[in-house]
Amino acid sequence: MPISHAHLRSFHAVALHGKALESTGMAMAMIEEPIFSVDEVDLKPGDLLAVFTDGITEATVDGENFLGLDPIKELLVENRAGDLPSIRKRFVSSVQDYLRGEPTSDDVTLMLLRRSAT
Repeated sequence: MPISHAHLRSFHAVALHGKALESTGMAMAMIEEPIFSVDEVDLKPGDLLAVFTDGITEATVDGENFLGLDPIKELLVENRAGDLPSIRKRFVSSVQDYLRGEPTSDDVTLMLLRRSAT
């Protein structure tokens, strides 16, 4: 399954039981005619792919301490068998809990995909 690196530095992608996919270029909309590379990753039936903005990993209350990627990877691994709406709800709750009721300082965008069993 081809995965465009359009997510680049402002997006993160985690697939295959918590493996982070590396970005290889600039963030989208930063330059007028960007050049993006394309990579491939094999998603097995039932595998989960999460693509999300840095507004999730860089959630912060004080501007110094950030949620980071590790808690997100743990959340995905622990909940990878769950239905996508439940995983989304846990993602949002995780960010809100970390922020302790404070507003986010950046956009929070999340896309979850699961390869079907067939």
